[in-house]
Amino acid sequence: MSDSQCSFCLSEDHDGRKYLTSDHNDACICSNCAMMLTQYVLNQNSEEDDDEDEITDSTDTADTADVISADDVYSWRDDGSERECDFDGDATLILNNHDASSVLQALSAYSNYLSDKSDQHEDFVRDACQKLVQENSPYKDKFIDAYKMSYGDDYSDDDIKEQLDSGALIVDDIVSYFSFGNLDQDTVFNFVYSYLACLANSHSIEPPKNLSSNPKEIIKSKMIEAFHNLES
Repeated sequence: MSDSQCSFCLSEDHDGRKYLTSDHNDACICSNCAMMLTQYVLNQNSEEDDDEDEITDSTDTADTADVISADDVYSWRDDGSERECDFDGDATLILNNHDASSVLQALSAYSNYLSDKSDQHEDFVRDACQKLVQENSPYKDKFIDAYKMSYGDDYSDDDIKEQLDSGALIVDDIVSYFSFGNLDQDTVFNFVYSYLACLANSHSIEPPKNLSSNPKEIIKSKMIEAFHNLES
């Protein structure tokens, strides 16, 4: 390996970067990579310090977290644990996620976990939420963007419309779009309400007009209703 080639990014010394070589001249690193590596180490040390500061009394109960995230639910699945679900408390913890998208991610994971725990059919959640991707869905204007997010944007809108007409968009696609599509909070909370209305087997999945005035309280009520329906 040439001394003028960075062992990390493989750049060569042609743009004025300073290169640092090892004592045995068997590796080198450019100034850009050196700075990024230093920053990474500093960040890791800072995170470790923060973790130490947050250590609490080991006699506290194990389930005192103030939030249920999607990762938490995945860990229950991986551990194969039979967690006792407290619908009122769990709804509050899910809504404690820092934004609406994270709420939806946790809610989707929790709903599937609860469905499995309650011995529902493996497609129960998908089947219950079909209204979200049907022609009369309140989110029909998002279908093309949701399709592109899942399958790429190499298709024209006309081609995608043909695919949509044949039912190509599935529930997972629309949930993923609202979970990771960088949409505004009100838009995502509206979808969260409709998702829950589907799981609760409500007659209408249209979000209420006053949802934006108090989204978490309204959604919490619908969430508990949905959880009871999933368990039944």
